[in-house]
Amino acid sequence: MVTIASLGIGSHEGFLLEPAAEELRKQGYEITLHCQDSTTLDEQLDLIPDFLEKVRRSDMLVLPVHGDVTYFRHFSKLKAVMDSCGIPVLLYGCEDDVVMQYRGYFRGSDEDYVRLLRMESAGGDENHRSFLCWALNKFDGTDLEVPDPVLPPAQGVYVPGKEALSLEEGLKDVGRTGRPVIGIFFVSSFYVRRNLLAIDALWHAVEQTGGEPVAVFLHSYENPLIGSIGFHRVVDEYLIRDGHSIFDAVLNTMGFSITLLAKPGCGEQVSPDNFLKRLNVPVIQAINLMGSRKQWKESIYGLTPAEIAYCVVNPEFDGQIDGPPYCGTDRKDSGQYLQMPIEDRCLALAEMACRWAVLRRKPEKEKKVAILFYMYPPRQDLAAGGYGLDSLQSVVELLRSMRERGYSLDWMPEDRKDLVDRLLAGVTNDDNWSSDRQIEEAAVDFVTKEQYGAWF
Repeated sequence: MVTIASLGIGSHEGFLLEPAAEELRKQGYEITLHCQDSTTLDEQLDLIPDFLEKVRRSDMLVLPVHGDVTYFRHFSKLKAVMDSCGIPVLLYGCEDDVVMQYRGYFRGSDEDYVRLLRMESAGGDENHRSFLCWALNKFDGTDLEVPDPVLPPAQGVYVPGKEALSLEEGLKDVGRTGRPVIGIFFVSSFYVRRNLLAIDALWHAVEQTGGEPVAVFLHSYENPLIGSIGFHRVVDEYLIRDGHSIFDAVLNTMGFSITLLAKPGCGEQVSPDNFLKRLNVPVIQAINLMGSRKQWKESIYGLTPAEIAYCVVNPEFDGQIDGPPYCGTDRKDSGQYLQMPIEDRCLALAEMACRWAVLRRKPEKEKKVAILFYMYPPRQDLAAGGYGLDSLQSVVELLRSMRERGYSLDWMPEDRKDLVDRLLAGVTNDDNWSSDRQIEEAAVDFVTKEQYGAWF
């Protein structure tokens, strides 16, 4: 019998061994898995002591890490167990320096270490089965064949219902339909695990909305061990042609800041290269909920604090546009986590992307732009208040720049005084100094009560 503890840090990947383990159990091998993810432990602290005790009683600990070990706020408690009980540990999935920092915890040969590291970094049920066969031989005295690691494609183009295409093959005809081209970025492990129901829904939603969907799976950073060329090289070598993006807009389903993840670290570093600027198209964050769809629908808050951090705050560092959730992470009876689509939100995202794409193709002179000024509390002296910022002059400079780029302006203020005079001559939120008649005379137009009610 072999017992393995597995903790996904920054992800649900602590449960990835379960399908392969179930297959081996059916063949008569005794395998016990204690699986958990760091987000659950950080949110339900009462589970930590039990999990740490299971780690102490296990033959081995597996730690797939997305980002850095510090994404598990109580990692120090786990490390204390690792130090005290001498359990072999295989940590993988993050920056090479971090992986090598914990190399000594494996307590095995370099040959075994490199082989297992390659298996688990590449992922997939075949590699997980090979890893478990190695563990059965090591800890249970069996004599199973341990196949060499199988390397699935690290990046490629996915079309629902088909095997992956290489980037060269999958992108060669992009744009020939004449429809807005919408790129869909997703992490390659979803393809390897065939965890694709939500990506399929997003792909079909784009097609239904009138766009040309192109789904690209990839790893965030370069990793020669598994053949990954990383996000920035995918962008520069495949997604930009003759200086222009082959996409009109992008739906990015990968959380965190993808520019930071392209050069792994603990999340505190500054991105030296925002390759999305070179892509130069709207990039919309399609939120992958860490919890289930049911939890999200029943919550009065919507997103959890972790989801806000991973899927809203971090992506904004890249300049990504906030979008709604497109899927939940639902746990099946087998223990496996699957991304399950939220159908109406997939359609909303598809429409959002297609509208941005159409807007991008429209000549500047045909675009209609609204500039909203802050006015709170609603007083004349607080119109365009910016607390230390000269909002009025900033907008004057913005209008000048827009005029130079071809936007159609029927009036151009000379300076900030000219602008504020024009603003306050109309109807504002401050009605303390104007009679009803004066407000009516200053109004640009009127709508009927019925029309307003319909709009409301």
